[in-house]
Amino acid sequence: MKIFFTKDFHKRYKEVNVRMQNSVDERIRIFQRDPLDPQLNNHELKKNGKDIAV
Repeated sequence: MKIFFTKDFHKRYKEVNVRMQNSVDERIRIFQRDPLDPQLNNHELKKNGKDIAV
């Protein structure tokens, strides 16, 4: 699976401490293995009456 990051993500990623970067890296690895893994705390969002899975 390919994941694309925005320029804003890269900028903010560089600004946070190493501990947070490691946490983000681990979540990305989990997402790549299984996007529906319970550790990611996925939930449905509603936008204008439409359900959106996130």
